[in-house]
Amino acid sequence: MTDLRRISVSGAVSGAAPLTWGQRAILRSVEWVREDIGYFNMGYRMAIPAGVGVDGVVAALRTVLARHAALRTRFVRTDGEVRQMVDGSGAIRLDVHEVSADAVDATVQGLYEHRRSVKLRPEYDWPLRAQLVTAPGGPATLLLVLSHLAVDGTGALLLVAELERVLGGGEVADEPVGPLDIAADEATAPLLQRHARALEHWRLALTDAPATLFDYPAVPAAQPRFRALTMASRAVTLAADQIAVRRRVTSSAVLCAAAACVLGQVTGHPDLAMQIIVHNRFDARRRRVIGTFAQNGLLRVDLTGRSFDEAASAMLGAMLTAYQTGYYEPDEMRRLHADLARERGAEIDLSAYFNDIRPADHRPAAAGTTVTAEQLTALCRETTIVEDGGWPRVDATYFVTTGVAGSATTVQLLADTTFVPLPEMSRALAGMERLLVRAATDQVSADSIGPVTEVRPVRHDNAPPQPSGHPVSTDRR
Repeated sequence: MTDLRRISVSGAVSGAAPLTWGQRAILRSVEWVREDIGYFNMGYRMAIPAGVGVDGVVAALRTVLARHAALRTRFVRTDGEVRQMVDGSGAIRLDVHEVSADAVDATVQGLYEHRRSVKLRPEYDWPLRAQLVTAPGGPATLLLVLSHLAVDGTGALLLVAELERVLGGGEVADEPVGPLDIAADEATAPLLQRHARALEHWRLALTDAPATLFDYPAVPAAQPRFRALTMASRAVTLAADQIAVRRRVTSSAVLCAAAACVLGQVTGHPDLAMQIIVHNRFDARRRRVIGTFAQNGLLRVDLTGRSFDEAASAMLGAMLTAYQTGYYEPDEMRRLHADLARERGAEIDLSAYFNDIRPADHRPAAAGTTVTAEQLTALCRETTIVEDGGWPRVDATYFVTTGVAGSATTVQLLADTTFVPLPEMSRALAGMERLLVRAATDQVSADSIGPVTEVRPVRHDNAPPQPSGHPVSTDRR
């Protein structure tokens, strides 16, 4: 049985403003996919504490809706310009599904898997849908679908944490910062200066960047054309942590270095220009905002002749620079790219990405905790690689996302199969694991990276070239 509850808000903060830089960045990608807008939906599942009924869930959702303007924001085009419109009053619906106790898990999973079929219309709808699955006398689970226009991955996790706190009876006394406040911030001199520094860095770094990494002929695409594979590996977790401790770098730098080394093998180009998702929560004010800040940062690093350890150290420096220069006004950045294309006589293809969505508090294992090659090899036998979706249009050619699943690290590779067919995608993921496992206990020289990964350059002889047609992306986050 399904019941419908209406969750109304009135008298909350309202107003209109230009889009924030983060909103503007993701809007372009959302508009590009058009009818496939559900691609940018984010889904979250929450266990409801024992003793909290439907009324308690309604009250908690009303609390966060009233507090956070991002959850009441619509994106309205007026005179050719999209502006954010924060409503002070309105409502969302909560679908309550009451099922038998033995059907709860299957119902929750089914609703979660259909999260991308939810159509959140930016101009008309608030960017949140909620569904509650309950069983008589049993547990309840809340499912949220959030539009990426309103919140990025960090913002969504902040929302989930606040909801858990409210459902548990905790206090949320502070006055939250919202997207109207951030839009005002971005018109101030300090942030405009930060924007100018970012533009200058990108201009200099792209002057001698390769025009594209994918300069070989394409082949007929799989259907759908853009496919994702996901690897789950405990060996990757332990190996990356061990390398990070030894090299005194972050495990994120280690994972990004492994992804970049394998990308260099796939394309035959170790001199890389790629993008990394930058969270842009660089101060206390932004770290607590339920909103969207994520933008693309530029990773410019030449791994030619570098051992894997050297690649990890170089990647840390490149990532830090990307983080420092990843906050900018997106329209001016696009104009910069157009200017560079005219100067160079060709557009610069930055369609390879890395995104680490592991929790921000992840830390490598303590120094002195050593994992042997034999232990890592044994763990590799547990590793899985599974298909994880497909799409007809995605604005990337090669996108690596690292996350967590229990004690395993997940590595998703989403790729354009005209340039990286499915078998090569699987080899690339397995090659990342091989490289990390070997590098955890042994030195891997530049000449050894190819043999260790067992990844060779993808070259499609006698195949007609086929453009992938992708603009700059700001997701998946």
